[in-house]
Amino acid sequence: MFSYLRMTGMAVLAAGLIGCGGGDSNSSSSSGLALPTAPTAPVTITETSAPMVAGVAVNSAMGMVANSRAAMSPLAVETPTATPQTQVLSRLTTTVMKKIVEIRNAPLSVAGVVDTFFCNGVDATQGTYTIEDNFTSVLTTFNNCQLLPDVTINGSISITNIMGDASTGSSTVNINFTIAVMGFPAVSTVGGFNYTITTIPTTQTVTMTGSNITFVNGMQVQAISNFAFSYSIDLTTLATTTSADFTLASTELGGSIVFDTLVDFQTGAGKIYPHAGEARITGAGTTILHITVLGDESSPSPHVRIDIDADGDSVIDTTNSYSWTELGL
Repeated sequence: MFSYLRMTGMAVLAAGLIGCGGGDSNSSSSSGLALPTAPTAPVTITETSAPMVAGVAVNSAMGMVANSRAAMSPLAVETPTATPQTQVLSRLTTTVMKKIVEIRNAPLSVAGVVDTFFCNGVDATQGTYTIEDNFTSVLTTFNNCQLLPDVTINGSISITNIMGDASTGSSTVNINFTIAVMGFPAVSTVGGFNYTITTIPTTQTVTMTGSNITFVNGMQVQAISNFAFSYSIDLTTLATTTSADFTLASTELGGSIVFDTLVDFQTGAGKIYPHAGEARITGAGTTILHITVLGDESSPSPHVRIDIDADGDSVIDTTNSYSWTELGL
């Protein structure tokens, strides 16, 4: 599954290794080369292909904002084989906003000044990154920045329309960078989104909306468009709620599907997979998949039921149940 490739860019941010930055939401990578594209024709979904389609779609839905094992890159933790438990979008948002606040509280913080930092915190032997803060926008550019011994990033991230702080605020993010991880092909991430974060005494909610974000590895492509992701965490119990609506075009799928959350996904504290939630996947013609989560990894299999409406008449034609592993997650 393409989960590692899709989530690399977000996972670096989620790991808290970088704070903020700049770039354009365009069709070329940070190297200036044109990016390959994913096929966009709607996918024909059959009973045989339904588990794969469901797995790829759910992985995208949970991976953009939640703690899906399959959707997280090894970059999210120091040990690639460890099971990451971080929430990608939430940590992305809070890390960015905290860094902005940190810069502005520094004694020498001056609007428009470009500050250069060493990626290893000591010298330029492992690359540099620059931050330009104009108080309503922040631009970070990476130059062979070795964030970890086996991780190097080039490119930029821009944060604009900044309002609020790390607990309640909003901004617009555009990213265009390439990450090389030792032992893995380099991954390019290009796109943009608007995000907001709100915090009340017991709940923190992050939303992420946008028109396109693309993850590319060689000729493998995942393009997520017209998306709206929402992630909430109960600050007392650490239980989470996730909602996702988007179109996914993928070389892995061989085309595109539309994913709509019908009932928000609920995930218990410390769990990898949700224990409840429902979604609809629409492919070519009138075929519709209805996904119902039956339980998380602590529950006996099956964990997910897939109902197939082959002709769009709202009558279920086929029903099959699977474990999370059988969906490739």
